[in-house]
Amino acid sequence: MTERKLKEYTQVKLTTNGENAASNMNQTGEGLSLMCEDTVKPILLSRRRLMQIANEKTFVDRGPSRNTMRHSEFINKNNEEVNTISKKVQDFCAKLEDFKANEIIELKEREEARKREREEQEYQRAIDEAKRREADAEKRKAEVEDDKWENKWR
Repeated sequence: MTERKLKEYTQVKLTTNGENAASNMNQTGEGLSLMCEDTVKPILLSRRRLMQIANEKTFVDRGPSRNTMRHSEFINKNNEEVNTISKKVQDFCAKLEDFKANEIIELKEREEARKREREEQEYQRAIDEAKRREADAEKRKAEVEDDKWENKWR
């Protein structure tokens, strides 16, 4: 049933033995008969709709329930814990990345130092080999000269 029909059914005239209802508005209704223009029909609205119509004027916003508040507090606390844990994890990961980067740099430096040391050793070996060859050459030259002098004196 529509709200217009509901309004029509609720507009009832108060009369006392057929007199005008306007003169009897302040009476308590004792001994009065209610007269309607239309026949009174039952209102076919759901209980929920009737409660909604009744509560429209007296509606008071009471806010969220206690369970809703507890649930929202729990969710907020959980979100804070998640944020702190994720921040700690990010800090740890950043430190770990720094450690890895430093370790890689140290490994590269050690490898370069080993390479330089090998090159220096090879260079030193080459120098030593050249000096030894020179010394051998001089020794042979000296021996050859000695042999020449010996052969001369014989």
